[in-house]
Amino acid sequence: MIPIAAAYRQKIMNRPLYKLSAYVYKYGKALSADDVLGTGADFELLEDDFFSSGNTISAESTAFPAGNAVCKACTLTINASPRYAAEDFAGAHLVLKILAHTGSESFTVTGDYYFVQTVTKQNGKIVLECADLMSLADKPYKYDVEFTTSAGYSTTTIYSLFTSVTDQMGLMHPAEPDISPDANGLVNAANLNLTATYSINTHRRFENGEYTCRQVLEFIAMATGSNIIADDGALMLKANPLFYIKTVDGASQYVYYGHELKDNWLNFTDEAEEIKITGVECTTTKDIKGRDITPTTYKSTQFSGKYILDVSDNPFYQDGEGIDNLYGFMSAPVYRKFSGMYMGYPLIQYGDYISAVHLDGTVKSFITDFEWNISGGINIGCNIESGTENASKFTGGAGAAISSNQDLLDSITEDDVTGWSAAATKAEATKDYITEQGVSGKWTYRKWASGAAECWSTFSTDVLYINTAWGSLYYGTWMNLDANKTARAYPFAFIEDPIVETTLYTNEGDGWLASDTSNNYGTLRTHAPAFCVVRPTAGSFILPRISYHVTGKWK
Repeated sequence: MIPIAAAYRQKIMNRPLYKLSAYVYKYGKALSADDVLGTGADFELLEDDFFSSGNTISAESTAFPAGNAVCKACTLTINASPRYAAEDFAGAHLVLKILAHTGSESFTVTGDYYFVQTVTKQNGKIVLECADLMSLADKPYKYDVEFTTSAGYSTTTIYSLFTSVTDQMGLMHPAEPDISPDANGLVNAANLNLTATYSINTHRRFENGEYTCRQVLEFIAMATGSNIIADDGALMLKANPLFYIKTVDGASQYVYYGHELKDNWLNFTDEAEEIKITGVECTTTKDIKGRDITPTTYKSTQFSGKYILDVSDNPFYQDGEGIDNLYGFMSAPVYRKFSGMYMGYPLIQYGDYISAVHLDGTVKSFITDFEWNISGGINIGCNIESGTENASKFTGGAGAAISSNQDLLDSITEDDVTGWSAAATKAEATKDYITEQGVSGKWTYRKWASGAAECWSTFSTDVLYINTAWGSLYYGTWMNLDANKTARAYPFAFIEDPIVETTLYTNEGDGWLASDTSNNYGTLRTHAPAFCVVRPTAGSFILPRISYHVTGKWK
């Protein structure tokens, strides 16, 4: 995670109300760093142009949580307007701005570049599927950097390679990295000043365009202990480090700089197993000229069989060069698999370190996927696969999977395979999966084949006055409004009373939720129940928001 000013982060933690706007540049308009200012935009999407739901931002990867070039995606649901038509968005790029509104100010959280991938019309709305700057990396890379050769190997700096890739993507690139400590004594561990050494065969593959720009970025990310992501509000990429380095009493220490997210978690789950890299290996199948040879496996000096990072596909580590250095920093982080829903929080990035404080304790890990519904919560998780002793091997790069160690494979018998096949068939037959998901009114929902279902939404108003006496207390509600009652209708009827979890948050004012049965509408199976806000004295709430998360059965 890139350090964020404490005062700015506090504004975000005060739970403002988020809205979207965007500058849109039609197909054929060249990218420019000035696009974030709206210079030359064909038109602007204003806050009211975005539908109240169906707007999400997400990122995920199935690979090991480092060494990835991560593409962030967003889905935007746009209201019809005479100012634009659906075809205006085809092939367009836009600068999507996240706007935060508090009781006293409004400010832009970020303005990121996205490219429209598909445009559809649904229920009178225009739905855009978009991808960020990393989508430009899915093209062949043509080697064009200065290098030196010696004994059949080419050498250049990681920074030269990084700038070469971003130039070919049509992006700006950051100034040569400064590795001096910042005001807190922290040094970015994603050091682009490192040297990259690779064989003549790899050099030839670079020149022939056999690697894509994205693959080269993944090689760089792994070598620097980072993930490459689009920079916030800039026409460039950046290396998001797993950690920082601080020198204390002459010794280097790893510092994990990240997000501490307290309370307001829904459906938080985690696994007790801590995952930590215990070895790095690389198998070479070709010589420096590209000729097939008897495979040779190189292992880090410190190596045990529990969790192995396999970098055979990364040309920087052919012939075992540098794997001890790679092990040195990749063995430091500890990963825990977890998932949960948190309140809207726009500072999350793939690969960020997180300390999740919830009802049952604290979990510290790294983020491998998130999906933020702008009008509601953000699903956050670390999806690193866990395994058993001597049975897991991690590989780097997008789409990579975990495979069993060869010594384990060699020990498998036909009886084992027969038993596993039967078990796998049974597991596949009983595995639950999503049969339907989408947006209905203010609600986002998912249905599973088993009959389980969930939906969630957030209801808000500008100001709520708490001035109706209730014994020695005072209460106020906006759930007596007809529009609110209608909007609380679930996307489908539950077949039994569901479990309803609610959270109250506001920009200004203190109080608590209480049931308001007089303003219930429909039944508990068709509509969310009404609530009021209670406090000991009369007062007001600025931008109060009540979030619902409802789970039950649809069949």
